[in-house]
Amino acid sequence: MTAIRKRKCIYHLTALENLESIIENGLLSRKTLAELGPKFIDVADPEIIEKRNTLNIADCVPFHFHTYTDFDVCVQHSHDKIFIYLAIYRNIARDKKFLIIPKHPLSCESNEIFDYDMGIDRINWDIMELTKQQDGYNSSIRMAECLSNHCDLSICDINIIFVPNSDVKRAVNNILICHSISKLDINITPCLFARK
Repeated sequence: MTAIRKRKCIYHLTALENLESIIENGLLSRKTLAELGPKFIDVADPEIIEKRNTLNIADCVPFHFHTYTDFDVCVQHSHDKIFIYLAIYRNIARDKKFLIIPKHPLSCESNEIFDYDMGIDRINWDIMELTKQQDGYNSSIRMAECLSNHCDLSICDINIIFVPNSDVKRAVNNILICHSISKLDINITPCLFARK
C-alpha cells in the first residue's frame, strides 16, 4: 500500500445518512452545526469540541491523512451505521490553503497550527506509518488533521466518496442522482473501512 505521506487524499468520515444533509447544507464546521442545529449523527467527543474552541478551529472542517485513526475505527465499531469517507485531493487542499495540526487536537497548543506546507513538514510521517502492534506507535500523531481554512465546505469541494461495498455505492449514487450531481467519483474501497 502507498505510504501515507504519498497518498493523494485527505478523508472525512461521516454516516451515509448524513449525505443528503451535507449536499443540501454543506459539510459544516462544528461552529456552524452548533449555530444551525441540523440533525446530523454527532460522533464527536465533548472534550475535543471544547479543545477546538480553545484552539479557535471550531469553524474548520477536519480531515485525516488516512482512514485508520483510532477515532475512525472506534466510531465505526461503536455506531450501528453505514459510514462513508468524503475525500479531497491533497493538492486541492493545499491550493485552498487548508491548515494542518501535526497531531491530535487534544495534544496541540495554539502555536501548533500551521499552513499547509509547513504542517506537512511538521508531521512525523515515520510514526504516522506505524500500527498499534509496532514499537513507537503514537495515536496522537496518527490523528494529525488537515483543516478547511476557517470555512464550511460545499459538496462541490469533495472530489471522491469512498464506500465499503457496491450496495453503499448504489445508495450514494442514488442520492447524488436525486440532487443532479454527476461529477463526483464514488470508489469502492473496503480496505479503508474498519471490519465489524
